[in-house]
Amino acid sequence: MSVRQFSLFVENKAGRIAQIAGVLAARKINIFGFCLADTGDYGIVRLVVSKADEAAEALRGEGFTVKENKVLCVRLPNEPGALATLGAIVTGSGSNIDYLYWGARESVIFMTDDIEGLERTLTDKGLPCLADSDID
Repeated sequence: MSVRQFSLFVENKAGRIAQIAGVLAARKINIFGFCLADTGDYGIVRLVVSKADEAAEALRGEGFTVKENKVLCVRLPNEPGALATLGAIVTGSGSNIDYLYWGARESVIFMTDDIEGLERTLTDKGLPCLADSDID
């Protein structure tokens, strides 16, 4: 039940985010989760989107290098301590979070070293994991 995430390595200059968003908007592709990490002259844009195949094709068609990864997308209750609970479950499982960002519909999206095992653990603890079909 992992979701597909796209990572784009982009030059850090005005208009790049607008270009990426415009490519997706023109095809009526929804951005479910978005993260930008600046590394000086370049940045890494991470996206979880609807219509993943179409999005990857469109972005590549515009000259972007698109890397695909599987990540976990977990629904968290909108209440104090929800992220702390997630962190405790991850720590207790012996896994690690490499990076994390917020997604739509009260979710967090994150990379971990054990996607399948952690997904089972989170589901068993009552934190539902989303699949690609939940994003579309």
